[in-house]
Amino acid sequence: MADIILSLFKPFEQQWLERSLAPQFLHPNFTGISDTGLRYGRADYQCASQPAERTLVLECMAWHQLSDELVQLSYQSAWQGENGSFWQRAQRSSIWQCCKSSWQLRFHQATPLSGTHCA
Repeated sequence: MADIILSLFKPFEQQWLERSLAPQFLHPNFTGISDTGLRYGRADYQCASQPAERTLVLECMAWHQLSDELVQLSYQSAWQGENGSFWQRAQRSSIWQCCKSSWQLRFHQATPLSGTHCA
């Protein structure tokens, strides 16, 4: 199961980094809560370009199988600049649903973090 989770997350991660999130990754009833507390849906998702001088760092990845069709993925993220500084650290949690043999993002929430390491 871990291989399946990582295989679905890697293409999603790359497209998210490029801010070209493909519609096939978002469930028709997708909903999210941003790190500022704003609720958004599939139609609200904004694709904004990201400056090239920063990298998204992901750590502390864990997954939990909730049912045959649902998996929760949790991880911490932070942007890292060319000078090595980090900002916008967040604890993230996503629920992925298997729909017609493909995985789609059903729910995502980000919570700001002030610490610098995995908890």
